[in-house]
Amino acid sequence: MYRPNAPIKIISQKKCSQKVNKIQFRRIFKVFHLACIVLLTSADSATSSYTNYALNFNSTSSSVSIPNHSDINLGTHSQRTVEAWFKADDKTQSHKQMIYEEGGTVRGLNIYIHTDGVLYGGAWNENESNWNGHWIPWNNVQDNTWHHVAVTLNGGATIGPNAVKMYVDGQLISTGSGSQLWAHSGDIKIGINGDTKYHDGDDNGGESFYGDIDEVRIWNVERTGSQIADLKDETLDGDETGLVAYYNFQENLGTTANDSQTLSNNDGTISNASWTSGPSLSDMTGSSYTNTTLNLSESENNQLLVNSNLTLSNVTVNGPGSIAVDGNLTIESGSVIKKNVSLICAGNLTVSSSQIGLTIRKPGIVYSKGTTSITGSTVNGILIAKGNSCALSSTAVNGAILNYGSTFTLDSNSDVVGSVVANHSIDFLDGNSSITKGNLPPFFGLNIGLDPIVVPGSYLEY
Repeated sequence: MYRPNAPIKIISQKKCSQKVNKIQFRRIFKVFHLACIVLLTSADSATSSYTNYALNFNSTSSSVSIPNHSDINLGTHSQRTVEAWFKADDKTQSHKQMIYEEGGTVRGLNIYIHTDGVLYGGAWNENESNWNGHWIPWNNVQDNTWHHVAVTLNGGATIGPNAVKMYVDGQLISTGSGSQLWAHSGDIKIGINGDTKYHDGDDNGGESFYGDIDEVRIWNVERTGSQIADLKDETLDGDETGLVAYYNFQENLGTTANDSQTLSNNDGTISNASWTSGPSLSDMTGSSYTNTTLNLSESENNQLLVNSNLTLSNVTVNGPGSIAVDGNLTIESGSVIKKNVSLICAGNLTVSSSQIGLTIRKPGIVYSKGTTSITGSTVNGILIAKGNSCALSSTAVNGAILNYGSTFTLDSNSDVVGSVVANHSIDFLDGNSSITKGNLPPFFGLNIGLDPIVVPGSYLEY
């Protein structure tokens, strides 16, 4: 067991490679070398490219179903804005192609492409206001080209002028008369028609969109033309005034379309749609998963790539696979990262009240390029802290730590069982934290050898 006053041996890279009898030292550097090569390569890849994900709808059963909600369809709403990015494979399908719809044949709002290739957006309320509906056409849809569409509504109890507007690619197309929408329980769909009404009076169901859809935003305010144009090319924070649902499709795995609007969390269900690249957007503010399970086997190459910040709150992650984050990674509220999962963080890593790796025999790998802070958690596996500081508080680490930073602290009964290699000394902030020699995770004992680029200079081995 190492405590603050214990002797420290300085192990140079050259000397370490010569001490073949010190199996523990050799294993620790072998493991770190292997882990660093894999993780640094992945981290560099994550930081050098940007991917905005979207959903590809490619069958008659591809859809996103959104549950009823008082903020969307169960209440009376005088104002509404629905936005989406879309890219049609073929605008002249033999059937209408639904992009978004809510309501039914009596009350509702929708956006779709007609069989003649014309884009329509409109709304209707046949009962309370005797409004048979108004749809605005736009006939310049280009196949295999991203377009942004927004339909707004601002109406009262009776039909009035300029209640409905449609914008395409940031430009106002036209306006039309209309009223408010009364409660309209029923379908809320993306990419397919559940039950709706069209401009030609047809109400056939099942019409599917073929192509890509992204950044579906639902507001209970009428967004102005400038507001729509200014933010269509940027992601949202999720707490914007009037925003009631936000589906940015940044999950890149699974069957849940997370509602990234921070208040309602009205998640949708994805059916038979696949992940693809979306339109080029700026100011990626972050992704989050809450109260869910992520199966990395469902993502492409078993990798979840997030080109911004990522927050996991009460999330279970099943491997094998890796999560690479081109920003800050926050893991909190009882999250469990199971075995054979690599966490790669280009920014700061913050872990609280969570578990990484199941046991020393079922470990994980964690790499953080920024500062590392772990509180009230358990880490089974390898922790590589590349930033300026690493702080453990009320945390147990079973395995190995490689710390590059100048500040390394243990506090509040933090214990490390395994091996610690550090670029500088460790500060024990209480009298109960400790480092004890122990077993290392079973990473197959690969004889990789030492690489001065990966493991440079001299280190303190505790």
